[in-house]
Amino acid sequence: MKQILSLGALLALWSGAALAAPVDEMVQKLPKTVQETRLHIAETPELLGVIRWDDAGQVIFPPNGVPHHSDSIVLNNEAELRAISQSAGAGKTVTSTLSPDRLYHCRSEPALCLVLDAEAMGAPASADDPYFAYFEKVMVWFYVIIAVLLVVVIGFFLLLRRRPEIPTDPESFAIGPVTINPRRSSCVVNGTEEQLTARDIAILRKLADHPGEVVSKDALYDAGWGRDYMPNSRALDQHLLGLRRKLGEAELIETVHGQGYRIAG
Repeated sequence: MKQILSLGALLALWSGAALAAPVDEMVQKLPKTVQETRLHIAETPELLGVIRWDDAGQVIFPPNGVPHHSDSIVLNNEAELRAISQSAGAGKTVTSTLSPDRLYHCRSEPALCLVLDAEAMGAPASADDPYFAYFEKVMVWFYVIIAVLLVVVIGFFLLLRRRPEIPTDPESFAIGPVTINPRRSSCVVNGTEEQLTARDIAILRKLADHPGEVVSKDALYDAGWGRDYMPNSRALDQHLLGLRRKLGEAELIETVHGQGYRIAG
């Protein structure tokens, strides 16, 4: 932010030097008569209004009488313009405190002020401009948000790099989103490796060989325990309960009451 403010200060100095020449020329070209001055204001897009005082401090332009539409710009801000003119010396250009899109160029000798369109003059916002202060706050939050996003993105990639790569196995098979790796006696669930027993793998392979079909309890007992095993009524149910936890997918293996089990979907 300090670098940005420093750059802004350099731009402000550069703009001040760049504005000096056209403003001096604008003052020199100001006509003396009322009608010519009004016509000059109307024909100069950068010039919004002019006010002049005589040696006694009386306003000599705009004149008394029927006000012109450009007169209100200077007459409504006469006190501010007079104060700037009295301390302006050979020339001073400042941003309006009430209208940041305007510039005031004032001189003590002769006593006058020009109200200029800041955008038309190509002047950047200055530190005195309330919009500049608002812009500065917005930029601070912008950089804070960018910094937070960078930290999140970098942390995410670092986390990915720390996650161990799981070797592939030509004998692997998938059940839904879960990949079973028989050689490693494991399964991969959401990028995390979970250990499986030989019985787990045998049961899962039996189910995977019959996608969408109901596999009977007897067939699963034969696959997991062998044909000579005499199961009790709860051994398979309890084993599948633990297997579901390992898979991290409670609904991946469906229970078909009175028939057996099948892979969901």
